Amino acid sequence: MSCSSAEILEEERLGMIVFTSTGDGVSSAEKRLKRHDICIITTIHEPYDVRIYQRELQTLVEAGFSVCLVSAWERPPDRLPCAGWISLPMPRSRWGRLRHGARTFLAAFRVESRSYLFHDLDFVPWAVLLRWLKRVPVVYDCHENYHEEILHGKEWIPRPFRCSLAAAVRIAEGWAVRRFDAVLAVTPHQIRRFHRAGARCVMVRNFASWGARPDVPHEPGLLHSGSLSENYGVNILLGIARELKRRAQPLPLVVADRFGADQRLRRLFLEIVEREGLPVRLEPEVLPMHIDQLLSKGCIGLSVAQNSPSKQHGYPTKIFEYMAMGMPVVASDLELTREVVETAGCGVLVPPDDPKAYVDAALAILHDPSRFQLYRQNGLKASEHVFHWKFEGARLVGLFRYLLRQSDDAPWTEVTDATTAQG
Repeated sequence: MSCSSAEILEEERLGMIVFTSTGDGVSSAEKRLKRHDICIITTIHEPYDVRIYQRELQTLVEAGFSVCLVSAWERPPDRLPCAGWISLPMPRSRWGRLRHGARTFLAAFRVESRSYLFHDLDFVPWAVLLRWLKRVPVVYDCHENYHEEILHGKEWIPRPFRCSLAAAVRIAEGWAVRRFDAVLAVTPHQIRRFHRAGARCVMVRNFASWGARPDVPHEPGLLHSGSLSENYGVNILLGIARELKRRAQPLPLVVADRFGADQRLRRLFLEIVEREGLPVRLEPEVLPMHIDQLLSKGCIGLSVAQNSPSKQHGYPTKIFEYMAMGMPVVASDLELTREVVETAGCGVLVPPDDPKAYVDAALAILHDPSRFQLYRQNGLKASEHVFHWKFEGARLVGLFRYLLRQSDDAPWTEVTDATTAQG
């Protein structure tokens, strides 16, 4: 269902660009009026977000659904992966997101779709309104622990306001999810939380969507490809770099430039690296479809998330990518991280706040070729047969087939039984 060409239509009033397929003999006006099966909505996710673009959208298209995407992404790549794409201007500030939510709602409302799949907490009230006005299924994909993130992971929120804001978010989200036709959750913790709120849930975890790549060559070095903040262990990475320097190890610490909007933290990080002469190489962030180019810059994958509630209840998604690339893993010993690493047998767990332990574990793996190959092969095998998106994507497809009444293959009881038993 990829599109062979695209026509760009300017929508002056909403400030949006509509990309539509015009390579099949159908006029652009007819395409704009086409009723889609699913409209995917995101307000604040980064362009070509892996879960939205590479996993959900492409899985649904390959399953035969007509899909439209509404996002604040500049433009799609050369070939459109879906039947329609509405591109809105990216908000330039946090306050600008208030207006952006309304603009996104108006764009989504104009789409003729049999169902909607939305992301992002800020769109929840708009999604409730969309469900009430459109009278079609609306699904909420909640792959963040917003309550815990506000309390422990959002440094830009003043501390005196965090508790009250987190409580308000929990109450509002709990009220809203009962009004949606389904909620997609990524962890057992979320399944339990949304069930208590009265929502209907399906577990669709964030496993890697591409197969094992054992033939990709890797440069020597320790690599961290995840987001960077205090909660994500940026201070631990500095500690690891200091330990590598102290031991005069000829290994760089390769770090993806994923500070997001926190440019103050980025400047401080680079100042410390330069002042202390640390062996850190900051690699530019790459688009998700080119992630193998980044992961090839190191041979040991690091996961250094800290022991906070927001990280205890989340799967370490970057570990799935490390495994698929044949990289042994050194990871902080958190509950769900332990479950993944021990099940796969792909690496070593260490105390989350001990930089020396990370370096000890990484060097022990590198200095033992048989151990390195064992973790590498175990990770490759697990990424194909256990922690692969194809199993999660099947649940997603089954859910929308049920909601759209396209087949009787996946009645609701089967969908929920298959996904909540693990919770």
